[in-house]
Amino acid sequence: MVAGKAPLPGKFTGDRDQLEGWILQMDDYFVVTKIRNPAQQLSFISMCLAGTALEWWKNKKASFHTWEEA
Repeated sequence: MVAGKAPLPGKFTGDRDQLEGWILQMDDYFVVTKIRNPAQQLSFISMCLAGTALEWWKNKKASFHTWEEA
């Protein structure tokens, strides 16, 4: 891994057993890439969701304004 570059986090499909690890990956990704803008963070996480997690997000995304709220 090159400094300032981070591998893309894996997709989250809604498996609660994987949620904590996925959140840690997202937080680390935002630190390494220096993405601090809440709107950019939310847009990015939507690209990292699949399956039931993506369906949930489609219905709830208007409720959140920051990554911490999600």
